[in-house]
Amino acid sequence: METMKHTETIERTWENQIRLTIKMLWLIFILLGLFNQAFSANVTDLAVSSNSAGDVMTITWTSTANPDKGTLIVYSLDVDFGGWTPTMDYSSNSIDAELDGSTGVYFVCDIASSRAAQSFPHTTAPNTSFWYAAYSYTNKYAAYSSGTFTAEEQSLPVELGLWEAASDKGAVKLTWITESEIENQGFIIERKAAADNSFQEMASFISHDALQGQGSTTRQTTYEFIDKDVAVGETYAYRLADVDYISTITYHDIISVTVRASVDTQQPESIVLQQAYPNPFNPVVSLGFSLEKAADIELSIYDLCGRLVKSITRGNYPSGSYSYKWDGRNGQGEVQSAGVYIIRLSNAYTNQIQRITFLR
Repeated sequence: METMKHTETIERTWENQIRLTIKMLWLIFILLGLFNQAFSANVTDLAVSSNSAGDVMTITWTSTANPDKGTLIVYSLDVDFGGWTPTMDYSSNSIDAELDGSTGVYFVCDIASSRAAQSFPHTTAPNTSFWYAAYSYTNKYAAYSSGTFTAEEQSLPVELGLWEAASDKGAVKLTWITESEIENQGFIIERKAAADNSFQEMASFISHDALQGQGSTTRQTTYEFIDKDVAVGETYAYRLADVDYISTITYHDIISVTVRASVDTQQPESIVLQQAYPNPFNPVVSLGFSLEKAADIELSIYDLCGRLVKSITRGNYPSGSYSYKWDGRNGQGEVQSAGVYIIRLSNAYTNQIQRITFLR
């Protein structure tokens, strides 16, 4: 009998030890999970949005890492590349380091987390889709966010192809051509004489039916306006603006003209910006213009935000045809990112523009 009791006591002791061991293992597992959660960079809420030109994507995310952690930002043109997983601690890499250029482009975003949203800019080509992911620096098993996003170029409300002023028998003839319009109510024309300190509104779509816009259209539209309230011999500057459906006003270039008598007319229409070829282009595009009369002109390249990329040529040219090349580099010799650029041919009386697409 005593032997049986002793055996039962040993069995209960082993059962208790096993239960205690299991409890301890569960406790250790829970503590490790809490430790891992506390000291890992869990990345969530990845969102990517492009600017209006579609050439910069802003990546935002939320990190729950400790303050000494960061985030590994990965992006690639290859959507299939989305299966990539971190295999090491990348925190030793320098900021903006390319880690693997053969299969994708990786950048380390060295931002100390404060358990809040972060952001990171990425230069892109407009209307191009990229796969993005945000990972923890140090823990390859940490939560991450990923997705495919497109850099969308948002068209300007009104895209001008021509904007010029010409003396016309003692008056000023203003002409402009829109290549497209988006929610355009109409136009406002402002004028400044040489003696004036600022521009003054002289006509608008509210008072002149000829200045009413086309709403939304991709059709080319030509507009004209005659300013008769001018004096022969005086020089006037004109500024054009368009107004969208929510009354946002967008201003365009300022042009000038000197009013002449009918026997001394000017002919800015004799300046012609020729079609760029090839378009799209890589690596070089041919740019040309022709003049019926000698004129001071400037041929330049701008980005979609209106920033000067490169001045191709400027000066006084006799009548004739001229051709130049552009290789996608700015004035400092740096190759620009792929995307849409604006060619502008201008003088004191006219601005002619054309869109070209640079491929890389």
